[in-house]
Amino acid sequence: MTITNQHLIQSGFEEKRYEGQEGVFYTKQLKAREMDCVREQLVDDIEVFLDSNVVVEATPDKRVQLYIADAHHLEGPFPLESEEALLLLKDAGFKPGK
Repeated sequence: MTITNQHLIQSGFEEKRYEGQEGVFYTKQLKAREMDCVREQLVDDIEVFLDSNVVVEATPDKRVQLYIADAHHLEGPFPLESEEALLLLKDAGFKPGK
């Protein structure tokens, strides 16, 4: 499966640029309660509240990462089309081929 920037945008990801970094990032911010992987897997290992903000992001170098600011926790980065990345993207509402 090829994941394009257009697929990410259609799934609710927004373009974001960071000062001092090149390229466009595609980010989606959700609450921890909206993401099964955070509620079911991460919450047991780190202190995450259901109202914690979670950012899922596709980077310009074709990687995917998840960041929970409240917990100072980063998952990834994983190669864009890897199984781990697809699980994070789908949990954030990504629909392949949408």
